[in-house]
Amino acid sequence: MSQRILCETCRKVREQGRYNAIPREKRDGKAMLYSGALDRYCDSPDARTQYPLGR
Repeated sequence: MSQRILCETCRKVREQGRYNAIPREKRDGKAMLYSGALDRYCDSPDARTQYPLGR
């Protein structure tokens, strides 16, 4: 499969479309949260700050 290189504007539009397509639900306090930026699951919104973004 060939890989396409997108300009910065097109990449941002594509990322925004993917983000907008994520289903939204109220937090029940039990389910794990997935962070696409961190590529990991967290048990609370505050747990996301425990991990640096740079890996």
